[in-house]
Amino acid sequence: MTDAQETKPAPLPPGQRGQGRKPLPEADKAKSHGVRLTPARIEKFKALGGNKWLSQAVDRDYKKLEKEKPTGNE
Repeated sequence: MTDAQETKPAPLPPGQRGQGRKPLPEADKAKSHGVRLTPARIEKFKALGGNKWLSQAVDRDYKKLEKEKPTGNE
């Protein structure tokens, strides 16, 4: 085969190159949930750390609930 007869495969279109962020499993996807707060509480929420603080607080307090649940082995 000569160089003229060798052909390179056509490049893939941008949507099929496997580039970009890979999709998350359904269980790991974040969902939006609205909360109504007064302007004063919004400022307090931001001062506490906003979304990062809320995520940590929910996880921390949920672990406390899990520890307090009766196991049924009593």
